[in-house]
Amino acid sequence: MPRRLQRHLQETSVHYDVAIINGGTNDLGRLHTPIEDIFNDLMKMHEMLHNFNTCTVIYTVPQTKVDKLCPPIVEKRNELNSKMREQCAGWGRMCAMAEVESLVPYGSTDKNGKSYYDYGGYHFSKTGYRRVAEVIFDVVKPILLREMPWLKPTS
Repeated sequence: MPRRLQRHLQETSVHYDVAIINGGTNDLGRLHTPIEDIFNDLMKMHEMLHNFNTCTVIYTVPQTKVDKLCPPIVEKRNELNSKMREQCAGWGRMCAMAEVESLVPYGSTDKNGKSYYDYGGYHFSKTGYRRVAEVIFDVVKPILLREMPWLKPTS
């Protein structure tokens, strides 16, 4: 992924104000892949974007049904999310955290009782993706208002 992103950034003339990076979920399923490798690849992408003056949003790796079936994945996810939170805090205004893991937990539902997860428990449902979008929007909105002051409503 870092190589594809680097190539894209070099070839495009578009400037991105904000980029959301959702990564690590599938990598955690490969139990032999060290957390450091997953983390380093994700952080390389953030740094590449920061070098182009793009603010980034880290999307924590969410819980899934796999957690109950494979406890080592829970441990790896917790470690990865913890490292990402720490790194995000160190980047200050260039990075923000979308706490999908804690705000859309496995087994949770909306106020109407609709599950955030699909019947298999491995992916979000339509309701879940809507909730994830709300979580991300709550993080991205202040960045957009800061980076693009003309978007601020006038009194």
